[in-house]
Amino acid sequence: MGTREIPQEHWHEYLDTVNKRMESHLVTVESEGELGNQILAEHAPLIGIEPEEKGSMKCAIDVQLGGKESPSSRTVHPIRCPNRLLVKEDALGEPEAIDIEGEDPSDRTRIKMVIRFEATSM
Repeated sequence: MGTREIPQEHWHEYLDTVNKRMESHLVTVESEGELGNQILAEHAPLIGIEPEEKGSMKCAIDVQLGGKESPSSRTVHPIRCPNRLLVKEDALGEPEAIDIEGEDPSDRTRIKMVIRFEATSM
């Protein structure tokens, strides 16, 4: 189906839909920045992708991974001050990858986090 940009005013609605449909789906999360690409997690179950609205990271989107039953196995990968959300979809409109782009306000470093959904076997 291709890649499309989600307008910022629709991020909450879109991410809520993704969270409901893709919860526990295995993902790989990569960070792309000035220091190169880094794999943050591989084959990890998705808990959710949530915009932060309070606290010191209110200008962030958190990618939460791990087991719902075991809070100690959870990890959170924030992307600060996101300004762009792109989704690559398959022919059925299911997300294959979500790119979240942002900029660190302290030093203007551009950051990109890529969440790749692993194919499920039927």
